[in-house]
Amino acid sequence: MRGLGFLVVALAACLCDANSDTGYQIGAGIWDITGPAAQTGMMGYAMENQATRGLHYRLRARAFIFAAGEQRVVYVSTDSCMVFTEVKAAVLVKLQAIYGNLYVDDNIILSGIHTHAGPAGFAYLPIYNLASFGFHQENFNTIVAGIVSAIKMAHDKLSPGGRVLINYGKLWDANINRSPFSYLANSAEERASYPDGNTDKNITVLRLEDQDGNELGVISFFAVHGTSMTNKNHLISGDNKGHASYLFEKLKNNGSLPGFGNFVAAFGQSNEGDVSPNTKGAFCPDGTPCDFATSTCNGKSEGCNAIGPGVDQFDSTHIIGQRQFDAALGLYNNATRVLSTKIRYVHTYIDMGNISVSAKFTSTGQDETTCHGSLGDAFAAGTTDGPGMFNFQQNTNSSKNPYWNFIGGFLSRPTKEEVACQAPKQILLNTGDISFPAPWTARILPISILQLVRPALCPVCPVAAAHRRWCILCPGASFAQLSDVCRVSGACHVYLSVPCVFMVVSAHIVDDVWAGRAVHCCGARRVHDDGRPAAAQHGAGRPREPRRR
Repeated sequence: MRGLGFLVVALAACLCDANSDTGYQIGAGIWDITGPAAQTGMMGYAMENQATRGLHYRLRARAFIFAAGEQRVVYVSTDSCMVFTEVKAAVLVKLQAIYGNLYVDDNIILSGIHTHAGPAGFAYLPIYNLASFGFHQENFNTIVAGIVSAIKMAHDKLSPGGRVLINYGKLWDANINRSPFSYLANSAEERASYPDGNTDKNITVLRLEDQDGNELGVISFFAVHGTSMTNKNHLISGDNKGHASYLFEKLKNNGSLPGFGNFVAAFGQSNEGDVSPNTKGAFCPDGTPCDFATSTCNGKSEGCNAIGPGVDQFDSTHIIGQRQFDAALGLYNNATRVLSTKIRYVHTYIDMGNISVSAKFTSTGQDETTCHGSLGDAFAAGTTDGPGMFNFQQNTNSSKNPYWNFIGGFLSRPTKEEVACQAPKQILLNTGDISFPAPWTARILPISILQLVRPALCPVCPVAAAHRRWCILCPGASFAQLSDVCRVSGACHVYLSVPCVFMVVSAHIVDDVWAGRAVHCCGARRVHDDGRPAAAQHGAGRPREPRRR
């Protein structure tokens, strides 16, 4: 996302800043957010026949409060596919009834771990409630109440003089790229600069302690989708990250029941847009590999499924969760680098449907403007983690489904300007212009940056190339002095899907990008047509002014 990539820099000078020589005040809390365990559509795969029928793991909200001087921030990791603006708004109403303006829109970040095994129906945007056949007030209330209770617990446990230690390393055997053909569209020069290959292998761990050295919790960031549990699953689960949290909390809480105990372990989401936990790869029913370019079997996407590393979805969930836990525990036990007591954050709203983008940063060489969101044919093909239906294929920019294009056009027929804006993507659903019974997708989006280390927290699931380009820019930003770690944690406050670089135009991910090709050019640096990276520059887009405290 061009505008979002540069928003990190544009907002850097506006970050609220607080220093303290007495250490952080740190509090951690946890609460249940498990919704209806029967007869409720599930969020993630958009399968109309995938409804809840029981429990694998209960879902939880894990809240952390960091305070220094007059400033404080709240980070909450939720065992949900994502968090929506309306959830945060309801949380704020309840918190402000208790604490006044101590906790406001600016200093609270709610981030989903992106499990695909939780109940749906907790958004006001209709497109995210299709699988649940509408809004589910019970599920919404449960999630809101659980987040509020987790934050209240963290607030009540705030202790002075705490410290945050950081460590980071590599985790090699817990993720693969699920769109490797698309990744090859990036230049050979750029790909060669990342020896990790087509998938981010970085894992970052924050160790939280009080003034006496007592362990309060851990926050880990690693990029991997919550899709170890498949689209055939009907059990509520936190998937691989939920399992990793369970293992860490079980170890540190001395046998307490899950969800109880003082130690809280969050395995937050990161740049998982094109990252799968199914490390054996994608195969057809006869055991042969799926078509490399289109992820199909005999021309159809339905039979192409990613598998592994376990013998079934439960085994795979445990294995990928165990590997994240093992890596995080090793980094946690060896963390020695103490962060200076400094809190910086900023929060703003940006109209993603109306960002002016300079010709310096577009693939056309002309000034461009983003437009209303839409979804393309390849989006409907799904991914190898959860293939779609009706003969849709990845890696296509032309329609092979005239019936579905007719249906999509009946809901909202795109204008010539919108078609041009989205090109070369073929518009299947012009979601940004559909407003019955309510707007289908968000256009005004909240963006947050929280700096204890240097994570940028935003409402997206960026692909590997996009995240890498954002992080290239970070060292040149004025707020990037504390650390050489750059992490993105999504999906926060609303869902904007999968930002990717414009060159990656062939798979599911590009047709799951909303606001047009100016957004496809996301990243910290534009790459010229000949593959040469251009120098990062400020002001690529013109977002709204950030909100200041």
